Amino acid sequence: MEVEVKRVDRYGRIVLPREWRGREVLVLGYPDHLKILPKEKVDLTKFFDAAEADVAEFGDYHRLKAEVGRKKLSRS
Repeated sequence: MEVEVKRVDRYGRIVLPREWRGREVLVLGYPDHLKILPKEKVDLTKFFDAAEADVAEFGDYHRLKAEVGRKKLSRS
């Protein structure tokens, strides 16, 4: 991790490192500080087989939702 002291100009701007320029960032505002993170595309396919569901009926969405909700509540 690298720490640099940057000056904020009178318009509220700071200069980002060269490798960060030209891409989107997320600016998270906290009461006492800001956090700037790169906005990256997430590969959701790696989570495709990660979910496991032990339910009896997948055909009716409403029954599926109710059963998953019951199981989630019973685990807590």
